Parts: sequence; structure tokens; C-alpha cells
Amino acid sequence: MRKLKTRLHRIVFSFPIQLLLVELKKNQLQLIYWVLIYAIVSGSLFTRYGLHYLFVDPEYLGHVNALSFFIVGISFGTFVMAFNISSYLLNAHRFPFLASLSATFFKFSLNNFILPTLFFFIYLYRIVSFQYFDELRSLGQVMFNVMGFFAGYTLLVWLVFRFFKVINTDVFKMYEIETADSNSHTKPLTYSFKQGVRNYETTEHPHSWHVEVYLASFTRLRIVRDVSHYPTTMLKAVFKQNHRNAAIFQITLFLIFCTLGLLSDFSLFKIPAAASLLLLFAMFIMLAGVVRFWLRGWATLVMLLFFIFINYLTQFPFFNTTSKAYGLNYHIRPADYNLQTLAVNADSVACVKSLDTTHQILNNWLINQQQAKPKLVLLNISGGGVRSMLFSYKALAVIDSTLQGNLMRHTTLIAGSSGGMIAATYFRQQYVANRFKPLATAQLQEGINAVSKDLLNGIAFKLTVSDLFFNSQRVVDGSYHYVKDRGTAWEKQLTDNLPLLSNKRLIDFKTIEYEAKVPLIVYTPTVINDGRALFIASQPVTYLLQAPTTTLGNDATIVNGVEYATFFAAQDAMNIKISSVLRLNSTFPYVSPVVSLPSVPPIEVMDSGIRDNFGITTSARYMMVCKQWIEENTSGVIVLQIRDTYKQAAIQQSGAPTYMQKLAAPFRNLSGNFLLMQDYSNDALIAMVQSSIKVPVSTVNFELPDSEHKVSLSWHLTKRERMFTLAQMYNAYNQNQLQQLKQLLR
Repeated sequence: MRKLKTRLHRIVFSFPIQLLLVELKKNQLQLIYWVLIYAIVSGSLFTRYGLHYLFVDPEYLGHVNALSFFIVGISFGTFVMAFNISSYLLNAHRFPFLASLSATFFKFSLNNFILPTLFFFIYLYRIVSFQYFDELRSLGQVMFNVMGFFAGYTLLVWLVFRFFKVINTDVFKMYEIETADSNSHTKPLTYSFKQGVRNYETTEHPHSWHVEVYLASFTRLRIVRDVSHYPTTMLKAVFKQNHRNAAIFQITLFLIFCTLGLLSDFSLFKIPAAASLLLLFAMFIMLAGVVRFWLRGWATLVMLLFFIFINYLTQFPFFNTTSKAYGLNYHIRPADYNLQTLAVNADSVACVKSLDTTHQILNNWLINQQQAKPKLVLLNISGGGVRSMLFSYKALAVIDSTLQGNLMRHTTLIAGSSGGMIAATYFRQQYVANRFKPLATAQLQEGINAVSKDLLNGIAFKLTVSDLFFNSQRVVDGSYHYVKDRGTAWEKQLTDNLPLLSNKRLIDFKTIEYEAKVPLIVYTPTVINDGRALFIASQPVTYLLQAPTTTLGNDATIVNGVEYATFFAAQDAMNIKISSVLRLNSTFPYVSPVVSLPSVPPIEVMDSGIRDNFGITTSARYMMVCKQWIEENTSGVIVLQIRDTYKQAAIQQSGAPTYMQKLAAPFRNLSGNFLLMQDYSNDALIAMVQSSIKVPVSTVNFELPDSEHKVSLSWHLTKRERMFTLAQMYNAYNQNQLQQLKQLLR
């Protein structure tokens, strides 16, 4: 029993356990980074938005392979070593016996293994599980990727230890004495636990932590010796030298970040986003450690004042760069955004003029039809990241094939949000590139492959290497200059994935839409200043700026929108890139930067899904204003809706809520059900239109159902998610809707 107590005592007061305890007691801020990374990798944080994909499926040069995992392994090794260095700076003085050891930092890191090792194996498990079950890679491929990660991690750790060994002068050799661990052989682990003699340090500093044994190598323990006989200056020299090396490591990390930011345009330097995020955390953890080491008790106050100062600076234009839409002129006098200009923008004269243009487009559409009174199709597509892009494109492809390539010919208007509108824009552009002829099977497959590609990695990389710091890089579009940010990275990746949209501008669609060779597309991003919609179209659509009514320019209604082309005519509105329009229409909070338009005050816009994720409001206004023309020239309207969610969502079951769940419930339920609330309003709008228009108004819905593992709302999809999404157009419900559509169009 006595031997057992001795062993347990030695375990509790072993250096690894005491290091873990000192971290838990003294350095909680350092542990936050571990908790944050664990939450991301394990899928506990932002899973719905696919943030964990960056870590378990890293992409480099367009591929996920051993090389991409090797780079992430190097970055993870950097993070681990930054943690060890920061921990050494903050905690080494609590363990005076360290100064009596050779290779001090190596032995400190060796004993500080519990957190890094635990996380290392959790990370490996998540990689293997995800790669094998979600990406459906072979076991050989998975193991090869894991080997790449392990090789990168091992290489970095080895290089750092070599760096510390080479750069350090052996202080004890300078004084021609032996270190405490140099005059006897190390003992195996079991030997140190069996010994009853306490040979640990006898004279302890008041703030030192009691330690009895430490790891001298990967397999051997040593008993801590008394260091009271060593001169204090000698012990301090060891710590001082390692502190200098820590500063070198911090400067190196900062230079690496600067280099990545400056060279981010070159594909070779676009490392996986997970790698850049780990490097960012490594730099933060080192910086916090250095600040706390030098300022001690004043560190928290100084850091708080520093953040207040930085926040103060960001109110000045030089320090507060805003994301802009490419093609717009920000160098001339901005437009005035106030109630007076909104009223002028939506006056009755402009409404009538824009409606005349739409009637002419409808007349051109009617000429292209093959029957006297055809059915008019309005296409509404929901947002939802890449999952919506892929499902919407697949739905369009299947519907178009079923209709023998005539979907674009039947459709007069496309409206919606985010990813779905990207898919619709690309599908329509393929149709234009194919000389307005039905797309072949090979072209449709090419489109499916294109819209399912990753859009997340480039955004996350740009965010970590430049957007969080002072960004001095610029992008040039014609004679205009803009700040290069993660919005730039998103557009670049989008046009790389969908090359048919590259360098396309709003003006390029004006003629073909006017001639009704393709449907009119109306993009409706949300103005976050006041909640209005920004109507972006190549044709004047002023009549859409008020609530659904047959009376144009009704003074009793609030102008709840801005007609983009007219409002920003002086700022070269029609020159805007389509990639920028799609970005405005897909700006998700915090993922993409809020876009600022050239007005006073600046109009800031975000995802159209905030206001109308399904485009139904736009279609309802369109039908009500064009009511007379529709009744006279068509046999009915088909509202064709493509959704990335079920309309009839199941009611969630839950047990007794905790106190925190009760506290968060109002906000969680409001944000979680806002699309459902939009559906309630949209159903009321459609019912109003059906009762107002004398011809039939039918609705056909194609839906992406929930799976056992929901498809993430992200700019990245796994292989299993892609397979599931593509298969859903062939389920019983969607096939029934497809047959209903065919019947309606006969």
C-alpha cells in the first residue's frame, strides 16, 4: 500500500501533470485556443457552415492530398511549438530545476505533452473518419493523407528543436560545470516511481510549484534534484536565452504572415485555410504570451486599452477599408441616400416608363412562343451556399431536359437568393454560350462539376492572412482601384470555377434580356441600413419598389426598395461585374465582407436571403404590376420554385431545456425560423395574387429534403453531400412535381 501511495504521489507531482495544472490555474487564455480549435475540428462550432471542412479536408492548389495535409501538419506543429514557447515564457520561473537541465526547452516541451498529444490523436481520428466516411476515399488514400500530416508535424517540431539546440550556448559549459542531468544515467519510468527517496529540490522559491519527477526522454523519468546551490545569475541566464529565442520565433511567424499576405495572388502561396488559421492562432498565442511575460499583472489592462485604441482608429478611413463592388466608380461624388432621393427614384413617371420596357420584353417573349396563349413561367430559387448551387443547377438541368431544352424559353423572370441565383446565372450563361440552344448532357455534367467546387478555402485564407490586419493591397478594374480583400478572393474563386461568368458585366445582359432571348434576372440584396431591397437588373424595374399593387406610384405605400441602375447611374452602374453582383446577393455575415456602395451615407448590402430568400416577393410584385398583360396574353402563370429546404418543416422535438437554453431560446428560435416566417408571408402573397389575377396561377416546388446528416449551409460540400444532393431530383416528391409541371405546360 505504501508503494502504491508513493507511485500515486509521484504521478500527481510529476512535471507533466503539474504543467497541465499550472495551465489550468494560471493560463486559461492560452487554453481558449485549444478549446476553439477542438470545437471546430470536432464539428461542435459552426458545423452548419462547414468550418470544420477546412481542417479535415484541406485544399491546396485545387486538390486535397498528402501535400495539403503536409502543409496543415507543419502549421499544426507551429501552433504546438508556439504553445510550448508561450508556456515556457509564462511558467518556467515556477520550476527552478529547469535551469539545471541541458536542452532546457526540449525537456520542457517533452513534459508539456498532454494537451498537444491528446488533441493530436483527436485530430487524426477526425481526419480518418471524415476522409473515409464523408469523402469516400480508400483506406490507402486516407493513410497516405495522414502520413502527410504526420510528416509535416514531425518536420516542424524537429526543426524548432534543432533551432533551439543550435542557437543556444550551453551556459553550464561556459561556467565549466555539469548540468543536473549530465552525471548519471537516466532511469526507466518504473524505476523512478518505485524509489522512496525524495531527492527533489529542497529549497523552493515561494512561487515555485512542487515537482518530484520529470521526463528526461520519451521513455525515461528522472528525479528532480536540488538546485539551491546554483548561482541565481546562472539560472536566470538559461531562461533569458530561451526568451530571446522565443522572440526570434515570434518575429519569424510575423514575417511568414506578411509574406503570405503579399504573395497571396500566387497560387503556390495560397496554403490551405486551416494552415493559415493555425498560423494565425500560433501568432496570437505567442503575442499574448510575450505581453503577459513582460507586463505581468498589467497585461490585461494594457491589452484592453490597446483594443480600445485600435477600435478608435478604425473610424478613420485610412484604417477602415470597406469592401466595394468592382466596376463601380467610387472616385466621383457619391449618390445621396435619403428619403427625397428614394421618392424620386420611385416616382410614378419612372414606374410607368420601366413598366413600358417590361411590356415590350413580354411582347418579345410572346413572339418567341409556339402557341397563342402560352403559360408564363417565373423561376424562384432559394439561397443556401454550395448545396443550393448544386441542387438548383441539378433541378434546372433535369427540368430543362424534361422540357426538351425549353425551360429558358418558357421563363420570363428569375429571382431568388445566394447560391441558387449563382446556379441560375451560370445555367443561363451556358444557354447563351450555346447560342440559345438546349444544353447537351456533357455540358450539363460540366456545369454540375463546376457549381459543386469549393468556394470556402479562398475566403478563409484571405481572412487570416490579410483581412484581420492592415490591408494595403489593391485590385485594378479598368481605371478604378479597390482594396483587395476576401471578397476579391471569393470572386476570383467563383470565376475560376465558373469561367463563363469571368469579366461579364451587367451591361452585357441588357440586349439579350430586352429581346427576351433569355429570362430577365433580378437580384435583390438587402440594404442593411434600413432593410430595403436593392433591385439590380439590366432593365429598369422601378415598378418593383413598392408593395404588390396594381396602382403605380401609390403615395400611400412606403418605398421599400432601391432601383440600382437608376440610383447609381452617375457611378457607372451598368459596368458592375456580375461576379460582384452575385457577391452582393450572397454576402453571408462575417464569412464575406459587407459591401459598401458609393452613396452618402454608404449603402451597405448583404445576402438577399435576409429579406426574401425565395424571390417570391419579387415575383408577386411582377405579376400584380403586369396583371393586365398576363390576363390578355397568357393562359396562366407557373411559379416554379427550387428550394434547398423542405417547405413543410418538421416540428422539432426537445426535452426539458437547461437555463442557458431558455436564455438563448428567443434569439435561437427567431434566427432558426426566419425562413419559415418568410414562407408564411410568401404563401399569403401568392394567395393574394391568385385571387387578383383572372388566369390560373399555379405553384410547383422542387425541394432538397433533410437527410440523416443535414447538408451543411456552406461554400463547401463533401463527396457524400454532393451524392445525396444530386440524387434528390429523382425522389418521389420531386418526380411528381416534374410531372405536374409537364401537365401545366401542355
